[in-house]
Amino acid sequence: MKAQRKTAKPFRTSPSFEFMYQRPKNSLRVECDCLGRVTIRAAHANFSPRDKRFFVHYLAAEGFISERFRSYRIEHDELGPGLEWLVEKRSCTLGSAGSGSNGQPRAFMIRLLVYSSLLWALEMILLFLKC
Repeated sequence: MKAQRKTAKPFRTSPSFEFMYQRPKNSLRVECDCLGRVTIRAAHANFSPRDKRFFVHYLAAEGFISERFRSYRIEHDELGPGLEWLVEKRSCTLGSAGSGSNGQPRAFMIRLLVYSSLLWALEMILLFLKC
């Protein structure tokens, strides 16, 4: 007797896209749900209404979100229906390595400069003592 297996339907997740911006410095996560609503999560509140409009138009033009969002006008931080812009309090950085290592390179460079300055001063003292 053959066992009949039911094939499980794959769980469909809503598409999510991540973007890093340098000017203004921000990381954005775009989430689309099955009803056509779009949620944009930003790490910082440094996007002007003009920047938001350009970003939404870019997403629509590149096919990340529905074409109907291309004609949206964003005025005074008001978005159209089906489009939501959220600013998260926590960091929304891409990957896990960027979240905890912000102070380590700075501390390393400070130590490097201090030790190299001490070494230079020691060399200068030894040079003048030999003369």
